[in-house]
Amino acid sequence: MNLAGKRSRSDYETFLILALVVLSCVLTYYFHFILKSGLLFTHFYYIPLVLAAVWWKRKGLWVAFFLAGMLIITSLLSPLTGDYLYYDFFRAVVFISVSIITVLLSERIEKSQIKLKTSEESFRSVVESAIDGIITTDISGNVVFANKSFYKLFQYSEEEVLGKSVQKFIPPRLRDKYHQQMEDFRKTGKHRLVGTFESVGLRKDGNEFPFEMSITNWEGNGEIFTTSIIRDITYRKNAEKTRAILSAIVESSAESIMGMDLKGNVLSWNRGAEQTYGYKEEEVLGKSGSIIIPTGSSELQQILRIIEDGGKIDHYETKRVTKTGKMIDVSFTVSPITDKSGKIIGLSAISRDITQEKAAEKALARSESQLSMITTNMADIICQASIDGVYIYVSPSVKSVLGYTPQDLIGKSIFEWIHPDDLERVISCMNDVSRKSMTKFIQHRYMNADGSYVWLGTKGTPIFDTRGL
Repeated sequence: MNLAGKRSRSDYETFLILALVVLSCVLTYYFHFILKSGLLFTHFYYIPLVLAAVWWKRKGLWVAFFLAGMLIITSLLSPLTGDYLYYDFFRAVVFISVSIITVLLSERIEKSQIKLKTSEESFRSVVESAIDGIITTDISGNVVFANKSFYKLFQYSEEEVLGKSVQKFIPPRLRDKYHQQMEDFRKTGKHRLVGTFESVGLRKDGNEFPFEMSITNWEGNGEIFTTSIIRDITYRKNAEKTRAILSAIVESSAESIMGMDLKGNVLSWNRGAEQTYGYKEEEVLGKSGSIIIPTGSSELQQILRIIEDGGKIDHYETKRVTKTGKMIDVSFTVSPITDKSGKIIGLSAISRDITQEKAAEKALARSESQLSMITTNMADIICQASIDGVYIYVSPSVKSVLGYTPQDLIGKSIFEWIHPDDLERVISCMNDVSRKSMTKFIQHRYMNADGSYVWLGTKGTPIFDTRGL
């Protein structure tokens, strides 16, 4: 359909120029041979000359050459006497010159128009494909242009935006401030918020969202406009909030948390690390993490190799050195740190001082060893049973007294070995101990390993859990 329109226009231009050329020939003949007058009728030639130069560009020069040649030939054949030939020759030169100049100007104008159109199309293409919302408003705050991203960002259609006031995209609580700014803008022609800043937008569904906006003023056709580039920063705000929470957790953690690059240099050092190792953050940042590793140890290099290979270290127990030179026991976990592409760029080490736990373990081991020695060699039997009478612990001395090993009894009910005649008294005693939280002593008969019964004196004492139950 566009091609048909262009063809129709081209045919119209050709017809009009040919008609004007024919009319020029008729006028030339009429004035030279009929009127035999020297009147200046050749000004009419400029009409087909200019139109041909504008519409046909360099091809239109043929019209100028034709009319110039036709004028000179007519003057040679004309019955007119005088200097008409000289003047017609001069006019022919002027015709050709005017045609050439018009062609050059027309081509330059056309190139400028093409360049401008290309620039506009490129600009529109960039603007329409931009991820950020772009909006232009006049000095009254009405929208004169918005790109697709803007419509998508605020959830409006083009008809709902163009020509409408920009205040519909502003939350009600901020509109008074906006009106004051627009009033200043109309008075001064300058927007106070030119630059980049953060604010809040209002979508069509009534939901607000944070955005970053860059504003600039410009003038066109004597009017002042404002163009704004708007970027949704909801994700960034959420990320900043999450990062702040994580940072607070890391800083308040009692455990030592540090970050290192792949060369072993310290990049981060939390408060827990300060408390554990005694170094302030400024004392270790940028320095090698070997500062807390015992002299002569190659542990840091081993850790770095494991991390570079994509490995991870979980709950590894080792030694570390504090600022005062004290050797401490620690348990640490080391994990790789990756960038967005998954490339390993460093490591995160979380360690905990377990010196006291290690000391407690050793003390417990010594206590258990001493207890085992005592309970093995003593004449009394020490046992622990649940509320329902199931053995939980039996001392080794049961072997020398009754002939059983502790494994023979643990997990079984104590009532299996009580003499039937004493069973009721033993159950009553256990109920008093467990329910009334009292210590009781009872004598009863207990089956020996050889099947015979022996008299035992048993003292029952309640044991409480951490809740006092």
